[in-house]
Amino acid sequence: RVGTKENPITFDRFKPRKYQLPFFHELFNVRKKKRFLLIWPRRSGKDLAAFIACCRIMIEKPTQIYFVYPKFSQGRDILWQGLDNEGFPIIDYLPKELIAAKNGQEMTIRLINGSLFKIVGSEDPDRLVGTNASFIIFSEFAIQNPQAWNFLRQVVRANQGTACFISTPRGRNHMYDMYKYALDQDDWFVSRLTVDQTQHITPEELAKERLECSEDLIQQEWYCSFDLGVEGSYYSRIINDLKLNNQIGPVAWNPALKVHTAADIGINDKTAIIFFQALGNGNINIIDYVEASQKPLTYWAKYILEKPYTYGKMIWPHDMGNDEWTTGFERASVARDLGLDATIAPKLGREDGIEAVRQMDLVRLGKK
Repeated sequence: RVGTKENPITFDRFKPRKYQLPFFHELFNVRKKKRFLLIWPRRSGKDLAAFIACCRIMIEKPTQIYFVYPKFSQGRDILWQGLDNEGFPIIDYLPKELIAAKNGQEMTIRLINGSLFKIVGSEDPDRLVGTNASFIIFSEFAIQNPQAWNFLRQVVRANQGTACFISTPRGRNHMYDMYKYALDQDDWFVSRLTVDQTQHITPEELAKERLECSEDLIQQEWYCSFDLGVEGSYYSRIINDLKLNNQIGPVAWNPALKVHTAADIGINDKTAIIFFQALGNGNINIIDYVEASQKPLTYWAKYILEKPYTYGKMIWPHDMGNDEWTTGFERASVARDLGLDATIAPKLGREDGIEAVRQMDLVRLGKK
């Protein structure tokens, strides 16, 4: 309750879930932590819980608060115009009697005690310079521009303020680095939960999710895995299975067998080449690997041909048919002139190519 004894204002619509209580307890009762990292599953009420924390902080004393989203438009869709599970507007959890002014275009709220709440986006971090917030929430921090926090951290520290980062993982990126760092820091509160711990959806709902999306995505969104479901690492589950089955380790080169290569080419991106041997029983051994950027075909021809291998097919991506970046001639023709085989893989859509590899994995496991 807030307000006066004669005219109290009730602030009790929000009922925290059990797994949210340690966060609120540390923030409002213990008050020893200045940084909070909440890695919670999808639909676990991260934004609502964080907004309730903002409301209480603003009510307790005049405070300037920034609620940062990856994009300004996301802040409007998720929080400013967002609804809770019962269809109640999230912004309206803040009692109207405490609001002095509200600007829908700029998404700001000023309270009668002088507190200021503002929703911003991190797509242009330079626009955040010069702010004076003492409590900052970063929502979906895993897909935020990390420069936003770099710009704001000194402001928060100067104000002896608090920062809270809420998100599900997106691979081993800047949030993963923050997570590993925060685990060893006394002034950080870290909560990483899975759907088994929160139980905020039923097993039946989770089973339906598994029918509609990949296990990689399930692990990322519902089990907060940094290792699976990583964008740009589509085969991480397969690689994880190989590790668990002790199928990754030193592999001997068999001079009696031809060595084949498969490459992905790039200039600004890295060119990556694997060297493998087909064993004749449906299995292959990957015996070598190399990657580098900003290297022409002449470099790769010299590198490959200096190996002691007897080569078979050299498989290149479909863009090997484009002009070579240093000579202007077709890449495949240049490769052949340099002494390389130039077998061009069929052009598949990204999803088709990913699925083709996953189907090969099913064959390897004897499931197909």
